[in-house]
Amino acid sequence: MFNKISFRRVTSSGNYIPEVDGLRFVAIMSVFIYHFTQLVVEKNRFTYHDSKESYRAFYQLSGHGNRGVELFFMISGFILAMPFAKQYLLGGKRIAIKEYFFRRITRIEPPYIVSLVICFIAKVYIARSETFSQLIPHFFASVFYIHNFIYGRNSLPLVNGVAWSLEIEVQFYLLAPFLFRMFSLPQVWRRTLMVVTAVLFSVIFPHLIILPFKSILDFIPYFILGCLLADFYISETKVNMSGIFQLIIFFILFCSIWLLPNNLVGFGNNEQLKDLLLPWILFLFFYMVLFSTKLKILMSKGFIPVVGGMCYSIYLMHLRVFSMTGKMVFSHKLTNYFALDSLLQLVLMILFNVLICGAFFLAIEQPCMNKFWYINLKNKLLGKSSANN
Repeated sequence: MFNKISFRRVTSSGNYIPEVDGLRFVAIMSVFIYHFTQLVVEKNRFTYHDSKESYRAFYQLSGHGNRGVELFFMISGFILAMPFAKQYLLGGKRIAIKEYFFRRITRIEPPYIVSLVICFIAKVYIARSETFSQLIPHFFASVFYIHNFIYGRNSLPLVNGVAWSLEIEVQFYLLAPFLFRMFSLPQVWRRTLMVVTAVLFSVIFPHLIILPFKSILDFIPYFILGCLLADFYISETKVNMSGIFQLIIFFILFCSIWLLPNNLVGFGNNEQLKDLLLPWILFLFFYMVLFSTKLKILMSKGFIPVVGGMCYSIYLMHLRVFSMTGKMVFSHKLTNYFALDSLLQLVLMILFNVLICGAFFLAIEQPCMNKFWYINLKNKLLGKSSANN
């Protein structure tokens, strides 16, 4: 039985790019460690004699892990643009818009709805942290991807806090087929259009208009630059450089993502420096992985693409796992040192999440990776029904 179990991502097109799952691994682990850091703050920040200094160093390393969300947005732009880029640039299979939207629904909706139901039941009937009447409006707001619009940009979804970003993803799914028409333009025009759009929405737009809710307009540079990467990938547009130089640049970009401050004193307000530079740092980071042979191998080895392939399940369920196991993990000091205890607790949390989210992946998400899963399910149910009759 166990030799038939595979955690590998199943792609409906059959075109599997393992290094992209390596990038997903970077993104999901960044978000995971960021939320773990928040849990550390809540549970044991000042219970160790060395906590203040250790926490400061710990937070500096992990406090920008939420930027994994922006990397996810760029990956989405790349993955969704690929078949359209092949259609327009290589004369590939024509993408039917109806089929495109139906596939998005059958792929992302079942795991999302199941995760919301699990979180709702856990909060109302197990943890009893919320009442049914308090939570049910938030549940339906998340189900229909309108929580950001109803409750505002500063309010995280109560049922599952990470669901705000999935609302942004869905907005891109709706807009994407119309954006992808730009692949029909000549190369110079379409690439110029993508670069100009990314610049406008990262440099100018955020500081002219601040909507009362989060929307794709806040994150469109990441999606657009993902589309540009798909253009480069299909066209095999790459810059030749030595292997050691590739690794050096990759290391600098990797550190820049997580250490880049949101702003500098005297530079501006809010997150102006991040808005200006992060899209391009992520773009170059992504580009290096796509076109460097050494980095392709690095990001495609062992558990990295396997965990990356499970990222949707981990993203949906990791906060619930934190709630389930947090008391057990943080109930005892393992050592007398904050940094060492935090590292050990992180390892335990990773193990719990791999087990629980892995089960969710196998049971719920992986079957939905088969584009005909609903037909297979129907046939199984009808077959059982016929057998019983």
